[in-house]
Amino acid sequence: MEGKITFEKLFLIGIFLLPSAPTISLLFLLISGFYSSVKFKKEYFKDKWNLPFFISGIFLILSCFFNSINRNYVYSFDYDPILSWIGLFNWIPYFWSFWSFQYFLRTPKQRKKISIALLLGSVPILVTGILQYFFKVNGPFILWNGLLTWYLRPIEGYNGLTGLFSNANYAGAWLNIILPFSFAIFNPKENSFINKFCLLIYIFIVIICTILTFSRNAWLGLIIGLLLIFELKNIKYIISFIGGVLASIYFFGPKISGDFPSIWSYKFNFYLSSIRFDIWYFAAENILKKPILGWGAGAFPEMFRTLENSWRGHAHNLPLDLAFNYGLPVCLIIISTILIIIIKSYKNIRELKIDITFLKFEKAWLFSCLLIILNQIFDITYNDLRIGIVFWILLGGLRNVLYRNV
Repeated sequence: MEGKITFEKLFLIGIFLLPSAPTISLLFLLISGFYSSVKFKKEYFKDKWNLPFFISGIFLILSCFFNSINRNYVYSFDYDPILSWIGLFNWIPYFWSFWSFQYFLRTPKQRKKISIALLLGSVPILVTGILQYFFKVNGPFILWNGLLTWYLRPIEGYNGLTGLFSNANYAGAWLNIILPFSFAIFNPKENSFINKFCLLIYIFIVIICTILTFSRNAWLGLIIGLLLIFELKNIKYIISFIGGVLASIYFFGPKISGDFPSIWSYKFNFYLSSIRFDIWYFAAENILKKPILGWGAGAFPEMFRTLENSWRGHAHNLPLDLAFNYGLPVCLIIISTILIIIIKSYKNIRELKIDITFLKFEKAWLFSCLLIILNQIFDITYNDLRIGIVFWILLGGLRNVLYRNV
């Protein structure tokens, strides 16, 4: 029992540190994960949900191997196949974490604790975002030879709030992740006025910071997130929330009060332009040329530069990017498995007979996972270590919901 408590605490510390110190957080999470792996190593193949990801891992390795030995006659552009092997770190370690972290996600009580740790750990993101945007505090702030880096990039032109992250899309994605949890923890029947006030301020700042990222993905996630949280019924609350936030920003935000209309126009003109569709078409067209094992991670920007005389870092859509890099089979297996877990967990959550407090967090767990997936349709914020880890933790928790561990 003592060992269990110790490793659960290590896991919670890792979650708490994940937003602000991901490298240090990773150490705590790995220690916790190795503990549960050793404890339950014989049960890996007993769980049917591990099998699709295990098979996907085999396909990923085969893709890397094939693209390495055939590099001289397959590619008409400059490409180093070692990038494909490096790209495995975006998948295979997460497949392991999906299984190993489930030990710490077994019950609604455990999942609630982790949700609260995420909210508390996100406070530095909110604070640095406000300091960066309104008080012009800029970084980067680097400690311990880069072990801890807070970016706080200067906000110029149409760039928005980034906080600790390297770009606004990543910051916006993280704010989308914590949005459902910030509502779940708020209890209108709470007796303490101070607690209610502090939690309302937290929610308010999350929404303000999301808008100030100027990230279209984050804005879309905010709207969809509020629709999910209020269950599509209380539109007036959503309009009131967004209206109040925009009014506050207009009166108190010296930059956005003058620039917001032009920023809005620029962002959505770009959003509705054909650029993204051209990238998707290019990805789909070339997926069909190598549909089984793909071109290899890192090949997309080089191919796009060679054939289109322009540079794009990725396909701006995670399923397309995965299929382009490693082939359609692995893409279909991974994406379909994730969607099945989400659909089945949604059905189970609707039927849960548990305390309303825990039920709110179970719903938030699902909504947060959905918002991460939504974010990957138009961009690939999954490549950020923090967002990748939290996604697979959320998915592992939803897998446990399937078994109704109450």
